[in-house]
Amino acid sequence: MNIYFLVALFSHLMADFTLQTSRIAAKKAESYFGVLVHCLIVFGACLACMLPFGLIGIVYAAGIGVLHFVTDCHKLFYSKKYNPNPLEHFYFDQILHILALIALLYLFRISTLPVPAVYALPCADTMLRTLSIVIVLFGSNTIATALIEQIIKKEPPVFAFRSRMKNGFCGALFFLAMLLIGSGIAGTWAGTALLLAASWLTLRLDRENRRLGNIKLIFHIVWAAALVLLFVIW
Repeated sequence: MNIYFLVALFSHLMADFTLQTSRIAAKKAESYFGVLVHCLIVFGACLACMLPFGLIGIVYAAGIGVLHFVTDCHKLFYSKKYNPNPLEHFYFDQILHILALIALLYLFRISTLPVPAVYALPCADTMLRTLSIVIVLFGSNTIATALIEQIIKKEPPVFAFRSRMKNGFCGALFFLAMLLIGSGIAGTWAGTALLLAASWLTLRLDRENRRLGNIKLIFHIVWAAALVLLFVIW
């Protein structure tokens, strides 16, 4: 994966998931001031990651903060007026944010700059990939799973720490299973066994609602496969 995009994506994941508390999420869903506070955090996270690129990194972070603000303001307006499907809206919102990351990388021609020393270290790429995977599993994976529960149960989503850990752990098991499958005969058998164990655990945790358990099962498998392709193979 392009190191420039990986750095930008990591800053986005940090700001939009790890540094976004339940309180900030609630505030930005109610008012434009809440959106502003969230986008200042987005700017700060992006600035911290892009600062090694110098002045152009500062300009890039400012641009990301502005585009994130515009996108989330539109999201707030649209949600209040039309009450869209929360899961579809969540993915559409994330796609717009990631497209903004890519567009500004090309606009400011950041990929033509020399790789800063801190990101040229042999361990930098691996660390960024690993941390991004962890954030996705325990952040966006958990939020999407909670939104699935909201749609099925018709109840407000639960983003409690226990819920995040439970769903993130299940997602991690599926991810590890997908990594093992295809890594040789022994890995394939081990991965298949782990996949079955993770499937059983997912269905067991949602034994009160079989439909919800089946949807989560498919969801985790697809999500794990996408992560393997995005962060491990690419």
